[in-house]
Amino acid sequence: MTCLPESAAQRLIIAVVVLGSFVGAVDSSIVVISLTAISRFYDVGTSPASWVLISYLLVLTGLLIPFGRLADVKEPKNIFIAGFVQIAARVAQLRRARPRSATGSFCKIG
Repeated sequence: MTCLPESAAQRLIIAVVVLGSFVGAVDSSIVVISLTAISRFYDVGTSPASWVLISYLLVLTGLLIPFGRLADVKEPKNIFIAGFVQIAARVAQLRRARPRSATGSFCKIG
């Protein structure tokens, strides 16, 4: 293991925590932004579509305790890295996805 000077290690810790907080905020914002498309796709108002956001946040909040405990038992760094890998895999999967029109057929982009 490489040892960093104390000030460099502190800066690295702060950078990782800020990056983790940013990714969490972006992750929730993606769901909020997609509410309009969800309500339009299913032809419902924004009030019923907001249950998607509520469900997402409930699941996310419910998973904080078990994964926090897992990080206490195992190495916290590995749990943190596994979370980032999971998010990166979802983003890569979404980038490959092609949007569908309201009729279910694929849309042409560009």
